[in-house]
Amino acid sequence: MKIYISEEDLVQNVQQRFREAFPFLEIHFPLMGADKKVGSEVAPETPIDDIRMQHSFGWIDVDDSKTVEQLEREFMELFGLTVEIFRKGKNCYFSTKDTCYLPLREQNAIGGRSHQCTAQPPVEQPVKNLTPELPRASH
Repeated sequence: MKIYISEEDLVQNVQQRFREAFPFLEIHFPLMGADKKVGSEVAPETPIDDIRMQHSFGWIDVDDSKTVEQLEREFMELFGLTVEIFRKGKNCYFSTKDTCYLPLREQNAIGGRSHQCTAQPPVEQPVKNLTPELPRASH
């Protein structure tokens, strides 16, 4: 799949097109520079043109065999955009920094499995004593 990044695009448009291809992943555009706070990101209604360092537009290939690391690097090289890919967990999204070597296909599958996880922790059963009773000594 390819995503076209135009001069008029908004962050939310790019996020929506990415989500259509990978429903269990999210693409975030972190705040850069003096405004940056840990975990802060650009507002969805922000024009792409306001946040990119390189004023070019065009297509980016988001093939599912690409790794997170490759895709993040290509966004920077082609458009001067810093992006981070997050994977859906049961109740929140997790950074893929520790698994950036995995392809998008696998990242999305992991997110899908954890999202659908409804398993309950096992109920503890009383353990049967397997040690034979020894006769008590009489005094």
